Amino acid sequence: MKVFICRWQNGDLSIVSARDPEDAVSVLDEVADATDAELFETKDLLIHFELDDNGNLVLQEFGEGREDVIYEKAYPLLFQARTNDHHDETSFFEALEAERTRLWPKDDIRETEHLARNLFVARVASDRNISLASALKTIKAETLSLNESWHTLAVKCEVFNTAHDNNIIGMVPPSSSCVSLRLSSVPQAELKPYDQNDLLPHFLLAAVLAERLAASILMTWPYVRPHLKEEIGTYWRWLAQAVRDLPTSN
Repeated sequence: MKVFICRWQNGDLSIVSARDPEDAVSVLDEVADATDAELFETKDLLIHFELDDNGNLVLQEFGEGREDVIYEKAYPLLFQARTNDHHDETSFFEALEAERTRLWPKDDIRETEHLARNLFVARVASDRNISLASALKTIKAETLSLNESWHTLAVKCEVFNTAHDNNIIGMVPPSSSCVSLRLSSVPQAELKPYDQNDLLPHFLLAAVLAERLAASILMTWPYVRPHLKEEIGTYWRWLAQAVRDLPTSN
């Protein structure tokens, strides 16, 4: 097992043991969706806790030299402020505020961000015939960005799905066959012929499940994957057509 340090968009920090980055994202799903967080693998890590008088574990320190490494990687602005401006409180608190917004600027946060992003991930995975995990890596590596039209579609998708929440989130273990795929809210006449080998509708179902459960798309995909050979509802086919009409770069 490997050890990963997760630096969340809001500045929080988690440490997790996992097989690989994808497994780390799955474990971190207990906290939040970590697909857009920064993950750093560390070869050695020591964390010391003290047992206080109330029976609580209180963080005392990281191992020698490890705290500086963590700050340098996860909080470069704070690291610079701590190194250069020990006596300048103004500079330090400016750096602290900048770190909280560095990965996720406040002006860019909106209710549709999570769903729009996952719709985008599904499209990249489908276009390039790669896994969702590989699509996430590709988006980060190539700094692909989604424009306003993806948020517009996310809003429409949320409105469209409101009546089907009970069906969508009535999830059971991946081995079950009870995930609802046959939502038929769109007239058949509006749809192009269905290609049974097209994974995009199923990827999009995983994206909507992730939105409903506040989970990562990597966590919800195992619930959808066993049903790839089943007929998928017209809603997901309509959504696939709408997603393909949007650009994948600005």
